[in-house]
Amino acid sequence: MNYFILSNSTGKDIGKKYPQTDGMGGLYPFGDKDSISNLTSFQIPDFTPNLNYFNIHKSAKLTDFVSTGLITAKGFLVSKKAKITLEQFNLPKHKFYPAKLLYKDKFYEDYYWMHLGEDFTDYIEFDKTEFITKNQPPWDVENWDYKITTIDIPNIDTLLSIKSKYAGSFTIIEPRSLFFNSKFNKEIDLIAISAIQDGIVLISEKLREALTNQNIDGIQVYKPAYPIY
Repeated sequence: MNYFILSNSTGKDIGKKYPQTDGMGGLYPFGDKDSISNLTSFQIPDFTPNLNYFNIHKSAKLTDFVSTGLITAKGFLVSKKAKITLEQFNLPKHKFYPAKLLYKDKFYEDYYWMHLGEDFTDYIEFDKTEFITKNQPPWDVENWDYKITTIDIPNIDTLLSIKSKYAGSFTIIEPRSLFFNSKFNKEIDLIAISAIQDGIVLISEKLREALTNQNIDGIQVYKPAYPIY
């Protein structure tokens, strides 16, 4: 399988500010039920989130994928152009919610929050997948490299337990090789896996090509360091 990791860009293409958002506009009601604070990863909410409105930092550029640290749930803030491109493919359980952005004194209402409602961690074939921990020393150590250790993870409970153990540390969990089990739908073009690294999103080669051909910006797409089967 040819899959690629999709994430928001942190490079010069988004301007001089990452994330691009700079808080919510006006007196945003963070304590209300429909607040973005109540969005939960991989659960479609029973309310329509209030996405009015995201301030875009004046030093950022407005792109098709907009990076934001305001929503902790897994998803993407995307333009209508990006939404149309994504909807041409086989997507996991998800929902698009209209969002409004303010950039340089102008409102943009053709944006959406794509809320991902399905975690593919359950489809990992643990009997075949090999895992490693990569330990990063403090940044003041010169010429550092990761210390890599192979670890035995026989099931999802062990994976989540180890991930929780290393939360907030210099250690990340990564596959040396990643296998999906027989229940995995090979036709899906976008796959979110919460328990690997800080949570990754994989896309198919077909979707990668479409994003490139449509000149969708604000993203970085790269080959994972491990094979996927």
